[in-house]
Amino acid sequence: MVLMGSKNVLPMVLLGRLRYSKGMELMAKAVARQKTYGDRDCLLVCEHEPVYTVGIRDKSYSEADEERLKRLGADFVRTDRGGLITFHGPGQLVVYPVLNLRNFGRTGSPVKWYVSIRVRNGVTSHGLALNCNTDLSWYSHIVPCGITDPLAGVTSLSVELGKPFTVETCVPLIATAFQEVFGRRVEVLEAESLSFE
Repeated sequence: MVLMGSKNVLPMVLLGRLRYSKGMELMAKAVARQKTYGDRDCLLVCEHEPVYTVGIRDKSYSEADEERLKRLGADFVRTDRGGLITFHGPGQLVVYPVLNLRNFGRTGSPVKWYVSIRVRNGVTSHGLALNCNTDLSWYSHIVPCGITDPLAGVTSLSVELGKPFTVETCVPLIATAFQEVFGRRVEVLEAESLSFE
């Protein structure tokens, strides 16, 4: 099946757990298809294997720092996104919305973004990450997103709710949120449904 949204449906593809590089590869393919056809809106949803990512603005992590973090068992990727160093890993829901914003109304649309996205030629990429039941100790080895205030540290939904809250629990809630904001029915699909032909 070729992945294609419609005026009424927004596909949400569950990719499972994968390496960050594979997620970026799939997002790039989805963005390319969106730029070519303009009607391939989709949400790519995954968890990543442990990885530290550093944005283009962050030059503070040397090769020695990179090796130190890799020895912890995580990948280390210097990305083309903005922002400072962060962690992605198991227990964290990652959503890459690949949307042609022109499909969701005129300029001045009520859609407001409060997550880190990139918009090029009206098409979004990169996305959002929610710590559901992530092992927060991974963050103790970095200054995540440049946050140095100890009162503004990293947390998870499980910690904040005081009970287990998994990625699987979060997926339908995120689907509902996107449905309400974008006015399309979100159709959840398994990774096998993904094709960029």
